[in-house]
Amino acid sequence: MAALHLARGGRQVTVFEAQEPGYGASTRNAGYVGRTLKHGFGELVEHHGLPFATQIYGELMEAFLAASRTRRLYMVVHQTEHITRHCPRMLALLARFAHAIQINRTHEEIRSLQDSFLVLDSQHYVRRPAAAFYRGAIGLGDETEAQAMRHRFMEIWEASFPGVAPTTVGL
Repeated sequence: MAALHLARGGRQVTVFEAQEPGYGASTRNAGYVGRTLKHGFGELVEHHGLPFATQIYGELMEAFLAASRTRRLYMVVHQTEHITRHCPRMLALLARFAHAIQINRTHEEIRSLQDSFLVLDSQHYVRRPAAAFYRGAIGLGDETEAQAMRHRFMEIWEASFPGVAPTTVGL
């Protein structure tokens, strides 16, 4: 029904069905449309420019945080100056979602660490051997390694302090 409604509204619709139209899921199933990107950040920059790519990814992060009050973004960086001087969208997100975002800065004694990774959840992560290298590994459904990455992050988190405040007065 959704495909028929969209087609009548002038949209181009493609229905995939195991046999003839109406045989299976196309008439008796609920649909879901998700907001995902088909193109990576680099490709968006190449074809549409940095401002457009930054806007799209900023909107995705905002949608992620707005979807649930339990979603969080924790970051640890060695230096905060780049964020405070050159990342106005990140600062705007931080101001709007101060309850959900915290950006910490490492203490001097661990600033030589080169760990570069993201822990997405209890089973997924992205890891690069050093921040200077773009090659890395993604772990999908790897609970054991994701737990190890989370533990490593918590060690770094504990050796850091709040680095970027949600407001200019630090409140």
